[in-house]
Amino acid sequence: MGTSWAEVIVDYGLTKINDIRLTEEMEANPALFFRKMSLYMKNAIPRFSRPAEEQEWLRCVEPVYDSFEYQAKGMDGETVETGKLEFEVFGAAVIGRDKFENPVAVPLEGCRYDALTGRVTLPSGIDSYTRISMDFYTDGTFHRELSMEEKNILGMCIQLVWEGRFAGDWLSRVPKVKDKSSDMGSEANRTRADTERLRFLTSELNDTMIRYAQNLAYRNVVPRNQHFRRR
Repeated sequence: MGTSWAEVIVDYGLTKINDIRLTEEMEANPALFFRKMSLYMKNAIPRFSRPAEEQEWLRCVEPVYDSFEYQAKGMDGETVETGKLEFEVFGAAVIGRDKFENPVAVPLEGCRYDALTGRVTLPSGIDSYTRISMDFYTDGTFHRELSMEEKNILGMCIQLVWEGRFAGDWLSRVPKVKDKSSDMGSEANRTRADTERLRFLTSELNDTMIRYAQNLAYRNVVPRNQHFRRR
């Protein structure tokens, strides 16, 4: 059994990303959270490029995910035949709108998912015509058990992909209207700071990969030399 993607994401990725919203998302709907973060992992893996053999060592089974929408009938003990079988993680939310008519998803607790049949049992008290979004997720797994060094570097790669996404955010670069009561600061200064941070994280990642490759080479060479001296 190899290392799971979830272990790397939670224990090594989230510890480096300072965003409390991710923890809240994981608690509210773990299936949707891991589906989202698996995309960052997919983009992070190719960044782990040293030593050259590492990409072969990071071969894996990618995660599987799906979703299902349902409109409740308002019956107690209502069951839903989703047809989604053998998923490991399940989450559900009620789809509605806030006071500004923007769509929102409110976590729905009390649902029971049977992985063998794909049947979901809804909690009581749900009104008719309530829109419910259901998410299903089965984790990805690396073929081999990764070392702590490898997990740490993958966590750094996830962080770099995450930071790059926000540094390239269009809205943060658009000039804002400013007056005496509102000053969001200079967009140019924000872009410069983001660029410097990405440069720092990239340099830190490269240095860590170089040390990792050197340590591997050292461990592979020293035992042979010691064996030769004993003979």
